[in-house]
Amino acid sequence: MAKIGTFIHVDSDTTTGNKAVGTSYVAGNLHTVVLNQPNIYGDEFRGHIGAIALYFNTLNGTSATPKITFRVSADAAGDVTLIPDTTADITVGIGTATLGYIVGAVDLDFVFGGKGQLVSDRTVYIHTLIDQGTANHATSYITWRE
Repeated sequence: MAKIGTFIHVDSDTTTGNKAVGTSYVAGNLHTVVLNQPNIYGDEFRGHIGAIALYFNTLNGTSATPKITFRVSADAAGDVTLIPDTTADITVGIGTATLGYIVGAVDLDFVFGGKGQLVSDRTVYIHTLIDQGTANHATSYITWRE
């Protein structure tokens, strides 16, 4: 029987530990997310990216409204951009001002990966920088639907 309707998925990073975030991108300080689509398309990903949510802890040296810029790439070096630089205010914790969270609405259809394409699988990399001070990038989530 054929599928009817929309199926919403959430995938989180496979990164171990916090990644330090400063005022410029650092190639090795990133989060890795595998978009776990069933293998009906082989290694190719076909889906609609809805949002990206990023959690930060240990915010240091920031004002009341620090900003995070994130970029999603198809390679760990950050050279094959899938989602260009997106900047958002960090919502800091009410009780703990050193914790913060952002959610970026993406709203893009994606088809990438697979044989003969520049991107060979369903892995994406999230690179982050902060406009002031430092932070630790603790967790990332990507929501998507098919």
